[in-house]
Amino acid sequence: MTVDPRHGRVRQRTLYDRPHEFPQANGSLVARRHRYGYAAAEDDGYAPAYAHDPDRGAADPLILADQHFTGEPVARGHLPGRRPLGLHGNRIPDA
Repeated sequence: MTVDPRHGRVRQRTLYDRPHEFPQANGSLVARRHRYGYAAAEDDGYAPAYAHDPDRGAADPLILADQHFTGEPVARGHLPGRRPLGLHGNRIPDA
């Protein structure tokens, strides 16, 4: 959806026409102190996550093994800047 407040127009177009969801954190828990936040982790899979580093003002994308969620990440990247806490993606099956 594109909102153009200057001209008072809203334009909508379909980007993906299959079922999908945009999960979000429970709003009543967002401001509470917590150590981990994640959604829908499988016992035998992997969970993508971000580690935010306020000292660097940046974020590292991580891949965590569900069986060892508190252990070292399976993979870690380095991004040059901060990412919004709500940033997420969708899994799209092979086209």
